[in-house]
Amino acid sequence: MLALAVGGEQFDGFSGLSLVLLIAAFLSGGGWAGLAVVRWFATRSTLPRAGPETDEPGPEPPAVANFLINHCHVTRVAVSATFVDLAAQRFLAIDMLSLDHGVVRLRQPVETSVLRPYEHQVLDLIRRRATGGSCPLEVLEVEASADDGWFKAFQKGVVKDARRMGLARNRWAALDYVVLGGWLAVVFLLFALSFASANLFVQDTGSSDDWGRWDWLWAGGIAWVVLMVGFGAFRSVRETDEGDRVASRWLGFRNYLRHSEALEGLPPAAVTVWGRNLSGALAVGAAHDTAEALPFRTEDPEAAWTRYSGVWRQVRVEYPRRFGFGQEPWKAALEGLGRAVMFGGMAFIILPIMLPLVFDLRDEFGSDLASGDFAKLKLIVFGVVAFQTALGGWWALLALAGAIRGLRGISDLGRPVVLEGEVVKVHGGRIAVDDGRHDSVTAFFLVPGAGSASRGDHVRVVHTANLWRVRSIEQLPSL
Repeated sequence: MLALAVGGEQFDGFSGLSLVLLIAAFLSGGGWAGLAVVRWFATRSTLPRAGPETDEPGPEPPAVANFLINHCHVTRVAVSATFVDLAAQRFLAIDMLSLDHGVVRLRQPVETSVLRPYEHQVLDLIRRRATGGSCPLEVLEVEASADDGWFKAFQKGVVKDARRMGLARNRWAALDYVVLGGWLAVVFLLFALSFASANLFVQDTGSSDDWGRWDWLWAGGIAWVVLMVGFGAFRSVRETDEGDRVASRWLGFRNYLRHSEALEGLPPAAVTVWGRNLSGALAVGAAHDTAEALPFRTEDPEAAWTRYSGVWRQVRVEYPRRFGFGQEPWKAALEGLGRAVMFGGMAFIILPIMLPLVFDLRDEFGSDLASGDFAKLKLIVFGVVAFQTALGGWWALLALAGAIRGLRGISDLGRPVVLEGEVVKVHGGRIAVDDGRHDSVTAFFLVPGAGSASRGDHVRVVHTANLWRVRSIEQLPSL
């Protein structure tokens, strides 16, 4: 094995205490990765149980209600709900001249200081399009659908408002940062002690530029800070306990509307009679005809309207990709377990062997060694070591992901699942089927030879339980 000898100190591989520490570091790193994956799934937004049915919407803005009942995600129907809510608050008026043609009029004068930023955004859209204080509904569709940045700004405003009201918070709690951060600090400490014990790149020439064995501690500290900053960059949100209670109340309002069908078939102009009940119904996906008559119905890949359960309702469409989704179970099992073995072996066995080979840089920088100036060598060596350390951690994560894929593939080798329902979304080579029993549906990949379907078709789909590999798609008579 090649060795890096500098100033009398020599690194000739990991053995004894340094090898024990290195093994402990990799095992601890694997445990940290496993905990991070568990917390990732555990901190996802979840819907509470629906509260008692009620015919009264809550005091929250409809867009915030839409955010809470859609797993902390704002769908495009929230724009329509906000538009109708502005009419309910008498900031504007909606007149339907026919079933498919309407006019929106600005009311003057109005005091808009009480409006939230995203409500101002919708009102400003109308003002820019209005001529003489009014405009056809159709002209509002151009900007709202063509400019995706407009909708993203609307979404950010709604999320910020939910935070301000105490209904949403950061996905990661303080305890997550403490536990995961503390565990990660232990991982880097073990690596630092292992490298120090093995005299990796340790120099003893008497120069202030020497790399001491305990310099690995501050190097590990820097790496820890960098990774924790990256960890904190995942600023997704989830509901608070109060947000759960509010969502439960709005879900009760939605169930009342679905069972009573009180607001079905109404035009947007009906807001003069129904007020905020109509805007709330839009927000929770219980006013299909009203939504269809408004100009903000741009196709939303993550939402779909369906009446398969007997009443119109909006469902969330999910597009999973990771951990072998859509693969043949046997292929996912072999590929996943192969990845686990390969990347795990690279991280646990090959990396310690490669380190002394990769960092044998004396021949490349002979002039620096001859002059005793190690600054340039130290900089390059540190960069390569940091890269190799990060690469080893990445390999460990890939091994964990491979193991998950393999286990999912093995679990799907049994009996397939039968799904019968209506095709509610066809997008990006996928179709989603609503069985009338859930508020979210999974979009699966179309498999050549398994069959096809179009939106609105009544189908029976046979697929595997976890990977959603389609076996067959059978067209059924329309209901």
